Amino acid sequence: QETTRQEGAGGWGEFGPLFDGISWNEKNCKVVPTICKALQNDQSLCTARTSREELVNPSSTTTTVWELCGSDTVVTILRLRPGTTILPHCGTTNSRLIMHFALEGAQGIQFTVGEKTVENYGGGDGHAIVFDDSFEHYVYHGGDSDRFVVLAVLSHPDVRS
Repeated sequence: QETTRQEGAGGWGEFGPLFDGISWNEKNCKVVPTICKALQNDQSLCTARTSREELVNPSSTTTTVWELCGSDTVVTILRLRPGTTILPHCGTTNSRLIMHFALEGAQGIQFTVGEKTVENYGGGDGHAIVFDDSFEHYVYHGGDSDRFVVLAVLSHPDVRS
């Protein structure tokens, strides 16, 4: 069977957000409860250093989820179809790190950040990569099955809030 290589982002989708930086989506977490429970008290998430009260009722001296995380989604699940290329792009800030945890379908993934390419998430399903997405990065899926990853936006350990 011949695989057609899709250029761009046409072969990807998102199930989420699971967490928007303020609250966990109950409906979505009912579908993937283990993932939500595992991350609910994770102190490495980008909003963990700020109180929920400050995020819900921001004042002129507090920071928003967008300012902390460079995104309004903190935890989500991403799907990538075989043959898809996610074109080179950069994130919004260097004050965060991005984690991709490969749930399924890591075989055949080529993930490039800057000059470094990691294949199959460095070990296949059940392995994670963490990267600074302010560097140009892109993905090609040369495998045979859909890839699913948990994406989490983390606080950068070298940046103080």
